Amino acid sequence: MKALNHSEARTLIERAADGLLTSDQQRALESHLQGCADCRAYAGEFAALEAALGDTFLERWGKPQLSQATENKLVKQLQETFGPNGGSGGGPGAKSFGNWARWAGPLILLVLLAAAAMATLEFRAAQPKQETVELMLDLFESETPTPTASRTATVTRTVTKTPAETPSPLVLVAIPKRNANCREGNGNSFDIADTLFEGVPYTPIARGFDNLWVQFRGPVTNVKCWAFIENIDLLIDEVVTPIEEIPESLLPFVGYPPSPTPTFTATPTSATQPQCSDGIDNDKDGAIDMQDKDCKDRLDNNEFD
Repeated sequence: MKALNHSEARTLIERAADGLLTSDQQRALESHLQGCADCRAYAGEFAALEAALGDTFLERWGKPQLSQATENKLVKQLQETFGPNGGSGGGPGAKSFGNWARWAGPLILLVLLAAAAMATLEFRAAQPKQETVELMLDLFESETPTPTASRTATVTRTVTKTPAETPSPLVLVAIPKRNANCREGNGNSFDIADTLFEGVPYTPIARGFDNLWVQFRGPVTNVKCWAFIENIDLLIDEVVTPIEEIPESLLPFVGYPPSPTPTFTATPTSATQPQCSDGIDNDKDGAIDMQDKDCKDRLDNNEFD
């Protein structure tokens, strides 16, 4: 093969990166590089550029996970498509390979994208070669920016709806203004069942329909008892609230217990004794019973005659 000029040598340097040189082209390139410092420097710069681009693409997409058979098939496909006898036609001086440096970056991207495409197309191996090549080129064109158009990244924002906060339940407490009796019912006729102490918070459980008495669970006896509304303050979330403004959901209405029936105990009295034997000066004459001259005997019931 005849000696190469600088342009031909640089074209072969670029093609050598993809393993597309024949043995004659490889020997001609090595011979030229031995005597040309400029082309050796270009070869070093091209290798560094290819490595930097490869690192960048690998960082973005990761290394394609291909089987050895698929990788060999991809290399063969590229060689047939872009090689000296492939779809691009011609040798080192062919028109399609002129200005190779302009296409170095995009071709590396094409190789990586083609590898990713082949990983998903292994099952389509029986399809014609031209269809596979067109798919790789479509991927290349959709991902490669053109010199005249800048690509603006589109950011899709996912709006996460914040769930509506559930309102905290209202808290109702009762605080006695003074030590208060807690009775078995709504009035003084009922016995005292327990005591609510001044300043101590208690939880009311119900109220009477007249809003005058509030029911509690006795703190000591643990029995239900009633306290008069005038003796306590009712607070919702630490705010003093009139009992009429408290919702029934916080303080339900219940009926009062029936009033107790009063019982009377008869005072025993002694049997009525005759006046002459009852120990009383009935006629106020200073003589009692048989000492009275008017008493005939102890059964006489008249001290006046």
